[in-house]
Amino acid sequence: MAISKEEKKRLIKLQNLLFDSDEHELMVTPEFMNDCAKKYIVKHLRAIRTCMTNIKVTKNPGMFYSSIPPMLEHLDELIKIEPYYDMSRPTPSQFKKEFLENRNIYASNMVKRYIHEVKQHTPPPANMQSVAVRKYFQDAFDEIMSYEKEMDTEEKNLLDIFYSGIFKRNYGDPIPDAANDDTVYDEIITAPEDAGEQDIKSLREI
Repeated sequence: MAISKEEKKRLIKLQNLLFDSDEHELMVTPEFMNDCAKKYIVKHLRAIRTCMTNIKVTKNPGMFYSSIPPMLEHLDELIKIEPYYDMSRPTPSQFKKEFLENRNIYASNMVKRYIHEVKQHTPPPANMQSVAVRKYFQDAFDEIMSYEKEMDTEEKNLLDIFYSGIFKRNYGDPIPDAANDDTVYDEIITAPEDAGEQDIKSLREI
């Protein structure tokens, strides 16, 4: 069956994007082109889903921050063909826009999951008067702050709130010598199982 001039133009543009070519004619059948487009979309969608799963559930800041760039790259690949292939809603461009608008929420939840995990494994005695416990928390903060260049203001603020609540000083302030540290610390509160779902205002409690 003959295809319209406009449909042919669409297919040629789609063909050149999928095959990284610069043809002026359609070199394959429309059926083959549609099959190739579906496979292309599925490949990128699988990668996007894997990245989003990591972003939503990981307690590892390295995993979280390393999952964002490849997910955006896969979305960009789909966005290229979006004008030439009808995709379900939300479209890749809509999904990318919504993700970037909500990135701070994903990041804040990751920070809360990380803190929850740290507090669940506080070494005994779970008391901030213990030098070993203070070192454990300091090491945990140093680990997540090694990704500071990847962070936005929201997660930095959350970590600042929690750190100052634990240590009674700001992150980056001089660490007092353990033998001469006369800070009166609060007791450590065990994190509830659903801490990752709590409102940001309750961060001090996890």
